[in-house]
Amino acid sequence: MPRPGPPRYAPPTVSTVPCWRRSFNPLGGAARIEGYGESRAEPIKNPVTGDPHRARIDLPHGFEYRIAEMASGSSTTGDPIPLNLENSFAQFNETHISQDGVIGQRPDRPTRPI
Repeated sequence: MPRPGPPRYAPPTVSTVPCWRRSFNPLGGAARIEGYGESRAEPIKNPVTGDPHRARIDLPHGFEYRIAEMASGSSTTGDPIPLNLENSFAQFNETHISQDGVIGQRPDRPTRPI
């Protein structure tokens, strides 16, 4: 396998739908780096009604996040590692993390002892 060249830098274009404050209701988002790749995510849709079908992972003592909403994601990249992932796994989560794990403590979800 050929070795990739030196790092390449390009400004990202990111669009998100505000969704985290007070009610955890993710609506979608996208990111694009011109010439390199793009990703987008949206809620999983009910195959019968087309309405958002919410499913989540709740990790009360999680080290990455506390709650993640499952989503449908698509990503494409070019060289040196071409990918085309259509309607694949994605998730929305709010992450506040340090070397000690998730930052912050909610009364209903206490952080784990260190």
